Amino acid sequence: MNIRETLDAAGLVPAEFGELCGVSKNMVYKWIKGAKPHALREAKVNKILTALARAVEDGELPLASVGDTRVKKLQAVVITNIKKAV
Repeated sequence: MNIRETLDAAGLVPAEFGELCGVSKNMVYKWIKGAKPHALREAKVNKILTALARAVEDGELPLASVGDTRVKKLQAVVITNIKKAV
């Protein structure tokens, strides 16, 4: 799954995706440039990317809000879409 395309479609910046994944924005930039997530983190990253793609398909993303509430809304959307996949 292409990280850059998914982030663009979902309206996320690397720092937001990094927060969802528990990594720095610099690590996300490395992934965008082709580095692979560490094996211990790869499943989580793929699960979040899948949830973001599903949220875009369902019209839940991109969000119009900004600031702290935006990250909380993003987290809620990701959690909801991960639960849908189960």
